[in-house]
Amino acid sequence: MGSVHCEFRRDRITAAFDRAHHSAPVVTVGYVLHVISFGRRAATGEVGSLCRGDRFARTGTGPIEVNAAK
Repeated sequence: MGSVHCEFRRDRITAAFDRAHHSAPVVTVGYVLHVISFGRRAATGEVGSLCRGDRFARTGTGPIEVNAAK
């Protein structure tokens, strides 16, 4: 399986993957949280299939605090 599209926007990262019908049923996807200012935020992630809307996954939500480097 390989990434065929990756796009970084202000509010999200989008990616498309090319999977063969014999690929493993479980896919692990990593993402990077990009912040441009200090503060406290809620972080969450969501992955969904454009072809099969019944297939999706979400990460847990939780607070992230961004501070100046020490």
